[in-house]
Amino acid sequence: MDELFPIFTGAVLGLAFATGIRALSSLWVRAVMVLLAGVTATILSGEYTENWGFALVDIGEVALAAWIASTLARRAVLRIRQARATRGETAS
Repeated sequence: MDELFPIFTGAVLGLAFATGIRALSSLWVRAVMVLLAGVTATILSGEYTENWGFALVDIGEVALAAWIASTLARRAVLRIRQARATRGETAS
């Protein structure tokens, strides 16, 4: 159950990264957001009381979930655009 928060947070961040918001375009901003989300997950789950090494696992989970979500979102948008182009519709 403790691993759901970093995965969900990573997916939300990945979708935000895929939107193309200018404020989220910097690699440094994305890295800081992933780090903060991972450390927050470690603190919320209480794993930090045992060992701060759990933060590395949570950061990795957030990063992986963000990468998967942003990749899937970008692919979905590209497929929709390609389908519209083959049907002759105008892109909005």
